[in-house]
Amino acid sequence: MTTKAEYVTQWARERLDEIDATIKVFDRQISSLEEKSRAQAQKLLDDMKRQRDAFQEKFQSLKHQGGDALTHAKDELEKNWDTFESFVQRFLVEARHRTEVQQEAFRVRIDAQRKAWSDAIETTRKETSAFTASAKQQADAFLKEFQAQAEKVNKDLEAKAKAHEAGWDAFKSALVESRTAFDQAIAKSREAFKKVA
Repeated sequence: MTTKAEYVTQWARERLDEIDATIKVFDRQISSLEEKSRAQAQKLLDDMKRQRDAFQEKFQSLKHQGGDALTHAKDELEKNWDTFESFVQRFLVEARHRTEVQQEAFRVRIDAQRKAWSDAIETTRKETSAFTASAKQQADAFLKEFQAQAEKVNKDLEAKAKAHEAGWDAFKSALVESRTAFDQAIAKSREAFKKVA
């Protein structure tokens, strides 16, 4: 069963995957920006990298301290994530004439979220292998529901990705919805596993 500390670890890893993927896109795309926007975009990219490093450093420190420290630090990590997101938003303002930058950033974030869903499903599948027969049956039913939810979220994200006219606000909203669904599915799995374990 996933503990609260394991949940926070999973949450932080997912955010780090999104952060790293976003930074890689912006690193690749920055030279394509108009000269007047490039300097400000580079400053914002540098800020994003510092924010990523701070997030990662804080996460590693808390992970090293153990369960309680990690459990209580999610709010602090969320503030760090929100700051990173504000830099992303400002970078995209500088890249507003390059819609492919927005689309690629959205695409790599979809991939990072897809990986998080896949990893969570695989972890859940491994956890169910130790259950008794009746508990395993209940857990398998939940796992199917979890997979169906992941497929629905994936389908919704893909639809947004194909809607080229969608702006960053629509992309961002879809990513937030996916993260929320993921967090809710993980919380639901923790509760379901408490009942069957």
